[in-house]
Amino acid sequence: MYLRIPDFYDSFHCIGGKCPDNCCIGWELDIDYDTYEYYRSVQGPFGERLRANMSGAEKSSENESVSFRLQVDGRCPFLNSENLCDICLELGPDALCRICTDYPRYSFEWGDTIEKSLTLSCPEAGRLLFLNDIPVHFKEIPLNESGLDAYMTDEEYGEMGTDEVRIPFIEEYSEEDPAQIQKIALIRNECIRILQDRTLSIADRISRYLLVCDTPDFSLLPDTRLEILSGMEILNARWTTIMQALETFVSEKEAYQRALDSYLESKDYRKYEYTYEHLLVYYTFRYFPRAAYDYNLSEKARFAVFSTMVIRDLDALRYAERGTFTFADRIEIVKDFSKQVEHSDYNIDYLMEELLFSSERTV
Repeated sequence: MYLRIPDFYDSFHCIGGKCPDNCCIGWELDIDYDTYEYYRSVQGPFGERLRANMSGAEKSSENESVSFRLQVDGRCPFLNSENLCDICLELGPDALCRICTDYPRYSFEWGDTIEKSLTLSCPEAGRLLFLNDIPVHFKEIPLNESGLDAYMTDEEYGEMGTDEVRIPFIEEYSEEDPAQIQKIALIRNECIRILQDRTLSIADRISRYLLVCDTPDFSLLPDTRLEILSGMEILNARWTTIMQALETFVSEKEAYQRALDSYLESKDYRKYEYTYEHLLVYYTFRYFPRAAYDYNLSEKARFAVFSTMVIRDLDALRYAERGTFTFADRIEIVKDFSKQVEHSDYNIDYLMEELLFSSERTV
């Protein structure tokens, strides 16, 4: 088997208290069984504190779930005033539960390959993706090479290809068709090549990309994009505020178009135009493998284009509000969108289904 990763993957390290966001606030933090058993064995005052802050701390089987009891403000009870983890400080990083250790890494196994990358809801992951304007490349590592420990534990590797309990942030399917896997892999390679062809405009690349995926030119009008977005489940209050601002922004069609044109003609857009290429490549790398199992490549391509267009609208809104667009804006807007969409299986499935049956085109 092989491990495939983007070239920036190895550069990731959690920046802890320096992070402009925090993955220990507002998210349900499940505790895997092995870590739960370890926490039960920790002695002294800290062990008592661990058990006092776990819901279901007296569970009797692996099928019962255990999680940390979040504080009223949504903070993990072990996130201290300096936004550092008391578990790490007291017991070391190896004592973290799997969900804390893995995030923002995600994995997908298909065929003879395990693919890993970083979820863009993490600002540091976004910074690494957008840090350079050179095309994103991917490298393959034989899994029998030394140094495997840098990418996964023996336990994680042992669970690959089995029906055992899923690892957090691992996506896998049980039925495989080798011919379909090879077909999707070849199409994805061609799509990434097209998306990174900088002799073409972004719009032309998208058109060719969709054509390869048997999807006619697909570009929903702004108010239709907004209508589709409104059907998602809301994961956080910040997204509600974002949607309200976006609704106001696109409601006046002429004003919206002027603002969008102004952004697209700006030096800031030209400076960060490469980030839309990187986004499209990210969505293509991450979601196309699903088509090897559900046989629906068109919805994956539409999802990639739709997501990029929504992010572009949010970029134009930010530019209209401030008269400028910065690298920090790039990371923050993508982070907000990812937190709302990519942390909900319902939202991903809902968007893909809606987009599959959307036929409206812009003129």
